[in-house]
Amino acid sequence: WWTTDFILASPVGTPAAEEKWIVGEFNCSCVGLSKCLAAYCQHDTPNACYNDISASDLAEADVYGSIMGAKAMGIMTKSKMGGGTPGVFRVVFLRHGESDWNVKNIFTGWADVDLSENGKLEAVEAGRMLKSAGFKFNIVFTSVLRRAIRTAWTALMESDNFSMPVINTWRLNERHYGGLQGLNKGETAAKHGDDQVKIWRRSYDIPPPEIDPSDARHPSNDPMYRHVPVSALPGAESLALTVDRVLPFWF
Repeated sequence: WWTTDFILASPVGTPAAEEKWIVGEFNCSCVGLSKCLAAYCQHDTPNACYNDISASDLAEADVYGSIMGAKAMGIMTKSKMGGGTPGVFRVVFLRHGESDWNVKNIFTGWADVDLSENGKLEAVEAGRMLKSAGFKFNIVFTSVLRRAIRTAWTALMESDNFSMPVINTWRLNERHYGGLQGLNKGETAAKHGDDQVKIWRRSYDIPPPEIDPSDARHPSNDPMYRHVPVSALPGAESLALTVDRVLPFWF
């Protein structure tokens, strides 16, 4: 990757607003931009400036700078997963692996349960598939729930993606299942009827029963969300409310 050093070209004591900086070298080797060192302020030339660079030296430095600038832009363009189109990125959605409560057929929502052993293997396989497809990621986003975080970490390691930032946010949590969280899905259907449970699960704008902030399952009682305004934490969510919670993160 091309890097550049910017050299402070002003005498010691120069006010910050009046400082002059010049490009010194790229990639830790002098490649011609030293032609601009005539602008470098030294003890015997304390007032040296850009205008002290000869026209021929400036032209030569500009050629080198343009070459390296084009090279850097080419690298950045290729690093974007959009087929080389500047500003176009490919977004990959990866669901977390099977969780312990998936195995037990329990409504999970915001309950912070971990992956099952099978779920851990699924995350490994997902990473291997990403690697075989040649994916290299610029940035990764997950919820703050460990099943999602563990899936992300595992898949990234298996796909040789190590150096990009990983951002965790509560806004990407799964929908909050309210009073259904922690309940067995089969037992809940037997108690309330399949039709009612289907409405709670599949309706777009009808949430499941809401839990009170005094309920231990309410996120306001979880230290993980202490930085989130209590008014923003749900006691239950429909799909519509989930969308309302997620969208501010993207926009």
